[in-house]
Amino acid sequence: MGVGRMTTEMDKAAAAVESHLDEVYGYIASLHSLVEQLVPDSGATLSSDRLKGLDTVVLSMVSAIPWVGGGGFVAALDVVDRDHRFWEWWTRADAQASVRRLHPPRSSTGGAEYAYESMQWFREGERGMRTVFGPFVDFAGVNQLVILCTEPVIVDGRFLGVAGADLVVDGFEIQMVRLLRELPGRSVLVGATGRVIASTVATLAPGERFDAEGWESFGVDLGRAGWTLCTQ
Repeated sequence: MGVGRMTTEMDKAAAAVESHLDEVYGYIASLHSLVEQLVPDSGATLSSDRLKGLDTVVLSMVSAIPWVGGGGFVAALDVVDRDHRFWEWWTRADAQASVRRLHPPRSSTGGAEYAYESMQWFREGERGMRTVFGPFVDFAGVNQLVILCTEPVIVDGRFLGVAGADLVVDGFEIQMVRLLRELPGRSVLVGATGRVIASTVATLAPGERFDAEGWESFGVDLGRAGWTLCTQ
């Protein structure tokens, strides 16, 4: 295959991957807008009671996109009334795409609350950045390999937290492998952290570290996901 044709095929594959992320980020934008509307004024705290309405958006999202496991809002410290740390996160509950709320996670030892403010995706949100983080084993207790997509919520220059959604790798991988099979040879989609998202190579499972030496690499959604499509 000529270089020009190969580039075209890679461009098509990259665009298809980005369209899947665009669909998710459309719902994340709705979560973002809803949180913005709930802010009474620039200096006030958010009401935890009013934030419960986020589940309707999450329900629509998991009903429309089978490989999305849930979503919601993770607040900056002391932004929500009565709570130092707070999140309103809903997850798929069953095959009929109902949702249930996840309580704020505890640490791996069962002690204090998980300090999500120290996580890379949250720190990048504080800097005003969207993040597509993972794959990683979900820390919220659902024990799935996930990719977390987030968008910062900033009102009048004040960082309130991040709106986001979890992509369940088991399902998302199937969608990505279908795209990768359209490419000649072997191909691997790699996350920004250097871990496999999907692959046509049987020995490369999602979540594994990937060494791209000897592979041709092509950037995918660099302004948001920072993924790499590798072929050989």
